[in-house]
Amino acid sequence: MNRSRLIAVAVLSLLVLSLGACSAGGPSLAPTDPEGGVIPHADPEGGVTPPLHLTGEAVTPVQSAVDMPADHQSMTMEDHAAMEEHMPDEHATGAHAVPEEAAAIPNPVAATDASVAAGATIYAKNCAVCHGETGEGDGPGGVGLAVTPANLHADHVQVLTDGGLFYIVTHGRAETAMPAWEHVLSDEQRWQVVNFIRTWR
Repeated sequence: MNRSRLIAVAVLSLLVLSLGACSAGGPSLAPTDPEGGVIPHADPEGGVTPPLHLTGEAVTPVQSAVDMPADHQSMTMEDHAAMEEHMPDEHATGAHAVPEEAAAIPNPVAATDASVAAGATIYAKNCAVCHGETGEGDGPGGVGLAVTPANLHADHVQVLTDGGLFYIVTHGRAETAMPAWEHVLSDEQRWQVVNFIRTWR
């Protein structure tokens, strides 16, 4: 056997050995993009699965944002909880949904001892069950409510004008258990309640 035939046999032997290694589970050549980066691949069900990281060792799917742990998302559970907390100015006149023209109405009932006493009587009969006898929002009627009754001593209440308080007593508050008293109490009685609430300022 001459030298050229020996070389040909050796080359063929190497090719056979290489093909055998591939069929036995050796490294395969995966498709790459021109940049050698990340490309998608088709799944058996059709469509496209998440892109693959092509490395010299293993081919692993890129984890999608949906599969990432909560603390890796752009908005964590803690962030959502923080959004539920009260903002400092949420109880301003606008947050109470009091129209500016209503807030600007002056109180026509002077805050005399008689007016305040009348307001106290009306409050005890109609309001204390939820807002509490001392107005701190701790009345038995407020237990279990989704939105707790307001503490009438709080700044977000006392910062309202008399007209603003009168508006809320008159129309109630949406999405809370606070009812409208417009058809239960007269205008004078509602202003008297406002005068009584002012004693907690």
